[in-house]
Amino acid sequence: MAPVGDFGYTVGLANLGHPELHMWARPTDGTDPGADYVLSPRDICEILNIHAEMLLHGGLHVGDAFVRDLDAGMAEAHITVGAPVHPHEVEALGVQPGAKVLPLRWELVREPEGRSTPVSAPVAAQIERLAVEWRDLAEQLGADVSPGRPDTATPNATDRGPRRWMRPEVPSGSSESSVSSRGASTCSATAATRSAPRWP
Repeated sequence: MAPVGDFGYTVGLANLGHPELHMWARPTDGTDPGADYVLSPRDICEILNIHAEMLLHGGLHVGDAFVRDLDAGMAEAHITVGAPVHPHEVEALGVQPGAKVLPLRWELVREPEGRSTPVSAPVAAQIERLAVEWRDLAEQLGADVSPGRPDTATPNATDRGPRRWMRPEVPSGSSESSVSSRGASTCSATAATRSAPRWP
């Protein structure tokens, strides 16, 4: 699970009639939790810019799946475009008011370090019991425990904004979109065309 704040998202696509894009630095799906793996702000920026360009040209839709090489082919990100969410659900607090955000959910695929060993029946039962207890406790605390949501254990995570954070000014009608990532430089990509199809 990604700590709150390990993510990046676009700012400016909404000005062109599209949802913004968001990506967590750690995997949201799959069997490898990526406990020892995190995408750098540069990786996130590059992936978001590639997919933003696809969105601007009508080539990105909810449910689409893509594979991106990571670490010179040593690992892969299997990316799926999720359904639109409210910006606060993914802490995309810098997006235009009223904009929706498409989460780029992803699975880390890499060679295992060693052979898999089966879990014994008693250990499997204990894991299941602890998972049920955790879900019950999270519900009592009012936390969202939806599968794959990286910040589920942090109640009210969406009520906070980063310190000294200000909404970037984007001129109306601008064809420029930027990617925001906490603790990282902002990178931007300029749309090649203004006549791209608008998001429904």
